[in-house]
Amino acid sequence: MDAAALKFRSMTFNESIHYKLDNIFREYDLRKVDEIKNFIKLKSKSVTIMLSYDDRENGGALYAGENEESAVLINFNTIRKFFVVNLEKDFIFPEKNQNDFIDNLVTFFKGPGRALLEGNSMILQEIESYIHNKNKMYTEKILQEQNLISANEAWDKGNYKSFIYYIDKISLQNLPPSYSLKYKIAYQKILN
Repeated sequence: MDAAALKFRSMTFNESIHYKLDNIFREYDLRKVDEIKNFIKLKSKSVTIMLSYDDRENGGALYAGENEESAVLINFNTIRKFFVVNLEKDFIFPEKNQNDFIDNLVTFFKGPGRALLEGNSMILQEIESYIHNKNKMYTEKILQEQNLISANEAWDKGNYKSFIYYIDKISLQNLPPSYSLKYKIAYQKILN
């Protein structure tokens, strides 16, 4: 291993980011606005980029958005969906340490990730919308599962009003046919 590689391997996350990426960030007029151990926030007129690394999890994170409030996590799934890349060929996957993460950032920012550094509002808005919709669907799924558990508990206790209440929150179309029958039975029990 040459001296430069040894030096890079012994640097902290922040030092490594500066060493490997500062020239790229300057090229896109990204200025550091915040920095603490394992976290760097950069801004230009059109984009906010946040980079972090968790030593305990051996994992890095890249957030990007038109501003800090709209910044979303840019992970391998997002990169695969919005950028023309061959993850297996072009990136170190899975990342084993901070050096792998930083090397992947360099590859990404020198290639398709330039659109993020440029603050391409169209791609940023598409990514933000995609992440927002994905999060919304995930939350709805969890709520549906919780309502189904509550409905089943209400059914088991003979609390038919609560059963109907929770099933109405889910919608019968999203459930197996047996719930339609249970719903009819519960409705009949309430009427009697």
